Amino acid sequence: MTVRPTLSVLMAVYNSDRYLKQAIESILSQTFEDFELIVIDDGSSDRSLSILQGYATQDSRIRFISRENRGIPATRNELLSLAQGEFLAVLDSDDLALPDRFAQQIAFLQDHPEVVCVGGWFQMIDHRGRFLTTLEIPSDDATIQQGLLAGHCSICHSTVMMRRSAVLQVGGYANDLAQAEDLDLWLKLGEVGKLANLPMPVTQYRLHDRSISEQACLLQRQFARQACERAWNRRNITGTFEANSPWRPGTDRRSRHEFTLQYGWWAFHSGNRSTAGIYGLKAIRLIPYRFEGWKLLACALLKSPSAPLLPAPLLPASPPPPPQPVLISVIMPLYNGESYVLEAVRSILKEHRILLELIVVNDGSTDRSLKQLAQIQDDRLIILENQGKGIAAAMNTGIAAARGKFLARCDADDRYPAGRLFQQINWLMQHPEAGAVCGGYQAIDPRGLTVTSFDWSSKTEEITSELQAGQTRTHLCTYVVRLEIMRSIGGFRPYFATAEDIDLQLRLSDVTRIWYLPEVCYHYRIHSTSITHTKSSTEREFFDHIAREFQQQRQHQGSDALQQGNPPALPQKHDKPPMTAKQHLQGFLLGEAWRNYQTGQRAAALRTGMRSALTLPSNLTVWKSVLVLTVKAVGGRWASE
Repeated sequence: MTVRPTLSVLMAVYNSDRYLKQAIESILSQTFEDFELIVIDDGSSDRSLSILQGYATQDSRIRFISRENRGIPATRNELLSLAQGEFLAVLDSDDLALPDRFAQQIAFLQDHPEVVCVGGWFQMIDHRGRFLTTLEIPSDDATIQQGLLAGHCSICHSTVMMRRSAVLQVGGYANDLAQAEDLDLWLKLGEVGKLANLPMPVTQYRLHDRSISEQACLLQRQFARQACERAWNRRNITGTFEANSPWRPGTDRRSRHEFTLQYGWWAFHSGNRSTAGIYGLKAIRLIPYRFEGWKLLACALLKSPSAPLLPAPLLPASPPPPPQPVLISVIMPLYNGESYVLEAVRSILKEHRILLELIVVNDGSTDRSLKQLAQIQDDRLIILENQGKGIAAAMNTGIAAARGKFLARCDADDRYPAGRLFQQINWLMQHPEAGAVCGGYQAIDPRGLTVTSFDWSSKTEEITSELQAGQTRTHLCTYVVRLEIMRSIGGFRPYFATAEDIDLQLRLSDVTRIWYLPEVCYHYRIHSTSITHTKSSTEREFFDHIAREFQQQRQHQGSDALQQGNPPALPQKHDKPPMTAKQHLQGFLLGEAWRNYQTGQRAAALRTGMRSALTLPSNLTVWKSVLVLTVKAVGGRWASE
C-alpha cells in the first residue's frame, strides 16, 4: 500500500534553468522531510528538463511531467490534480524556501484548524541573489482579507501552504485570470476559512531585472480587478480597487530608473551598502542627469544607515533612513569580557531567519572587550555605554533602547545554541496568552565543552504557579519575554547586586503566564572570573533570599519593601568568600548524579558522582554525598537482583 505524504510541494517550471537547481535544493534541504515534490515543465526550451531528470533519479520524492506549454493557471491546476498530501506548498522555480519553512507552516496549520492558507514574510533578493529587504506583510486574517479585497496581494504565492481539501472545495485556480489567478484563489479560500502569514521570513523571493510591457501591466491589473469584483459579488459587498501601481518595471527608462532606485534604497536600509552602490550606478546609467541616482551612490559610499552622513560638498545631505524593523532585541551586559565576548556575540548574530538587534551595554570595561567587538561588521550590533552602574542598570539601559517586540538576554561569557530564538519566538507568536517562554540550559567549561545539561522536563508545560511558589527551575537567559511586559514591571531593579535575574523571574510570574519548552536554549559558562565567582557568598545568599521574601510580601501585602521605599539594609560583613568555579562545577555534577539516580540511571549516577568528587577532592561533604549515592545505587541493584 502506498503511503501518502503529509505534504505535496508544487512547482511550475518554464525556462528556469538559471535558478532551478537552487530552488530544488532549498526544498530538499528542508528540516521537514515527509513530502513529495511535483514539478511540471511547461514546455521549456532551455536546460530545465535535463536538470529535473537529474534530480528525479537522485530522490524518489520528486515526480515531474514535461509537456507542451499551456500557461500558468492550467499548469497550477494540473499540479493540484496530481497532489496526494494533506497540505500543499507552493514554490516558484526561481525562489528559495528557507530551511524551516515547511516545519513551521505545518505546525501552524495543525495548531490552527480554522486556517486554510498560511504564507509568511519574505526576503527580497535580486537576480544575482543579493539581499535587498524583508517584506513584513500582515499576519492576521482581517487585515489580509481587507488588502486582498482592494487588489493588494497580501499573501505571496511562493510562500503559501494550503489545506488541499479547501483548495479543491473552492475549485482551484481560475483559468481565465492569468497573472491574477493567485489573488482569486486567496479570495475564494478566505470565504471558507481563515488566512494567515507567519511573522517571520519563510521564502526568498527573487526580483528579476527584466521589464514588463505596459500592455501586459494593464492586462494584469484588469484581471486583478475582475478577481476582486467576483469576490465583492460573492460576498455581496461594495469594494474599491486600489492596486493601480505596477509591481515590476516597465519598458520605459523612467520606470526602470524608479524601480532601480527602490531596490537600491531597500539594500541600503538593510545595511547592504555595496549592493546599494551597484543600484546607484545602474540608476545613473539609466538617467545620468537625475539627482536621485547620484544621491543613492553617495550614501552607499559615504554613509552607514546607523551613522551620520559624512561631508559631501557636491550633494545635499540625505534625510535619515527609517529604522529597520526588529522582531527581537537581545541585550548583553558587558564588563571585562574579552575572553569570551566574540564567541557570545557571534552565537547570536548567526541567526538570520528573524530580524534581530543585539544591544551590548558596556558597563565600564577596562580590558580589550570593545576592541574585540570592533572586529564585527554587522549593522545589527549596537553598543551602548552604562558607565559602571551595575548589571541591573545595564540591562535597563538596553531595555530602554530596545525596538523589538520581544526581549532576551545573553551574558558576555555565555552563548546561544543555533536556532534557539527562532523556535521560541515562533512559539510565542502562536500562543498570545503567554507573556514569556523559557527552556533548559547546558553548563559548559571555559573551553566551551559541555559539563551537564539542565532540561527539567520532557514536555512543554506552564510554570507560572511554580514561579509563584518561589521556585526558579532555569536560567533567566533562557527566557524570551514580550517587551511590553518587561517594561510594565519596570525592568530590573538596581537594588539587587546579584540575584537580579531571580527577582525578575518571580516578578514576571506576578503579571503574566510563563511556559517551559523542553529544549536547550542557553550555554552557561563556568569560569573563575564570572560575577558568580567574584561576589561574596554572603552577598549572593542575601539577595537570593530577599528576592523570594519580596515575592511573599507582594503576595500578602500587594507590594514589597523595595516598592514601598523601605528595603532591608545590605549585609555589612562578607565573611563567606565567593564560591569558586570548581565548587560551582562540583555542585552541578553532584546534582546531575542524583538526577541520574532518580531516573534509574545507576551507572551514570556513579560515574558522574565520582567526577564531582574528583573535581575538588578536598571537599569531604561531597565525598559523603557520593558515598551515600553509591550505597543507594549499588544496594538498589542488589535488591532488584
